[in-house]
Amino acid sequence: MQAEAWAYEVRPWHLWQQQNTLVAEFEPTGPDLAPAIIDLAPKYLGRDYDWKAALLAGLWRWFGRWLRGRFNNPYRLMCSEATIRILQHAGYSSVGHFDAEVTSPKRLLDRVFEMALRYSNEFRLKFALPAVRQRYEKLLSG
Repeated sequence: MQAEAWAYEVRPWHLWQQQNTLVAEFEPTGPDLAPAIIDLAPKYLGRDYDWKAALLAGLWRWFGRWLRGRFNNPYRLMCSEATIRILQHAGYSSVGHFDAEVTSPKRLLDRVFEMALRYSNEFRLKFALPAVRQRYEKLLSG
């Protein structure tokens, strides 16, 4: 599943690879995600991309927490929001405290990398571009 400018949709892997660059891939090793996906996919598939939430996530550090929920639209979705909602629904404690509506994709990636490299109880790193892996290993070691 992928968030596009027009909607949150199912995208075959081979088509996704033609249009995107895989930066990192993780295997969830915590609770089974299938029940969460079965529960949430019908609710989110076909929703519009949440441009306002994406902008809010990008501006979050400049304007602070008082913006929480000001632009939220329950009928729209962005990629990191969907991922966090599925992980939370499945019971992943590493993202349990995240606010799905304002957490940026980078913050989600940072957290999953940290969990995979330090603890590996909920995520296992399967692949990362060498420069990306080195950056995170350096950040986490120091």
